[in-house]
Parts: sequence; structure tokens; C-alpha cells
Amino acid sequence: MKTIIKIILFFLTLNLANGQNLNAENIQALHVQIYENMETDPLVIQWKGAATDEIKIQKFNDIIAQVGNPPLGRAWVYPGSSGWPLINWSKVVTLNKLLDDQFDVLNQTGVIAQSDEEGAKVSTVEWLVKNEGNDMEPWFEKWLLDLAKGQNSNLKRLAFWSIRNFAEDIGKSGTTEEIRLINWNNWEQAFNQSDYLGKCLLLVCMTDLALRKEEFAKVTELHLGVFNGTNDDLKAIALYAGTRKLGAAIVAKWQDIADNHANPKMKALAQEALDRGV
Repeated sequence: MKTIIKIILFFLTLNLANGQNLNAENIQALHVQIYENMETDPLVIQWKGAATDEIKIQKFNDIIAQVGNPPLGRAWVYPGSSGWPLINWSKVVTLNKLLDDQFDVLNQTGVIAQSDEEGAKVSTVEWLVKNEGNDMEPWFEKWLLDLAKGQNSNLKRLAFWSIRNFAEDIGKSGTTEEIRLINWNNWEQAFNQSDYLGKCLLLVCMTDLALRKEEFAKVTELHLGVFNGTNDDLKAIALYAGTRKLGAAIVAKWQDIADNHANPKMKALAQEALDRGV
């Protein structure tokens, strides 16, 4: 486990507490306490010393279940809705802030956290997933693909909310060639076997990973499949995650949406993707 990064912790807890009755300073203090307790926790020690990927994954899941109880096991209800939308189009403003605008609903008391202590539990799980996602070691890759295909919507949604700059430290996470090789067929299979939330999670992560590796063929293929499909929510996520390095065919899809889509907000998102120049 990495040394705790206070700046990252501050923003996670501040975001969670913003606009509600939770106290950001209390959450931060409780988060630090949880982290310090984890340093000597038998589960964490077993996780660090795990001899196989399978044991590593099992212990990581056990840690998340222990730390995240009870909020991760509770039914999360989207305010004013019978289901949790992938994209609430009434909240869409800009492509750059697409995910921030979507997940600000989680800041409301009782949607996830009902107390400062629960807020600290949630932010600790976020921190764990984000840090391990930065390294993207082989065991975490397997964990993430299984998560996307699985039924744990709460953890899947939390991972989607918290993972940013996925695999940014992949070049530092070992010295063997095995760690650096990516089996893109595994990602494609997981994407095809996932629900739309899982697809959103994988689309963001695998596009980041493609940028780290400069390997775009499979990710381009999946982006094209999204744009040729009918799910506008997933298309919005593809626009958010997209890069011109995916190729001219992808940029042409952006242009077509900007020119011809029936939803003015979708058109604006596509135009923003075209204008960002990367």
C-alpha cells in the first residue's frame, strides 16, 4: 500500500461532503484513522504478501467488504428515480465536467453515506481502487474486468466515479515484460459481457490504458461499436474518454454527431470533443 497522499484524500473527502450535513474535516480525520488501522490489519498483511493473483484478488475484495460496510452493501437509490441513470441529461453541461456533474448526486446525505464515519469508509474504498488502478498490476486488471462483468453495481459505480488517469504508473509497477503486455482480447470479452455501467467503466479505463501503451486498434474498434450502436449514454461516455489518437474514423463519428444528432446536448458534447484537439 502506498503512503497516503493528503491532497488526494482532501479532494475525495471534500467532494463527498460538499453540499450536505457531513463534515469534511471529520471525514478526513476518520479516513486517516482507517488508513492507519489498515497498516496492521491481518487482511491487508495477507493481501500484500499474497502469492498468487487469485489470493490477491480475494483479499482485496475482503478488504473492500470490511472497510466499506455498511454503505457498500446498502441499496443505493437515485433521488427522484426508480433506477440509476447512466447519464442524467438534465445535469449535462460540458464534456469536460461530464462525470463530475453526473456524480454530484452522491454528495447528498443518505444516497450513499449517512454519517461522517460512512463517508470516510466510502472515501477509503475510493482511494484503494484509485491507487491500485494507477499501478494496474496484472491482478488488478483481472479484478477490474471481473468487476465490470459482475453484479456489484455499488462498487462498480464507485470505481467508475473514482478511477482517473488509469494505469498512469504502469511502467513503474514491475520489471518483467509480462506486467507490460496487455491482452486486449480479454478487455474486449469483458466489455461484451458487461452491462452498460460495466461498459462505461471499461471504456474509460481501456482508453487511458491505450494511451499509456500507444496501442489503439482494439480500443478504436470498441469505440466504433459504441458509436454505431443506439445507446446515447454510452456514446456520451465514449466522447468523454475519447482521443484523436483513436483515428480518423472516430473523429468522423464525432463530427457526424455534432452535425446530425437529434439531442442538442449530445451535439454540444461532440463539438467539444472536436474542439479539444487531442
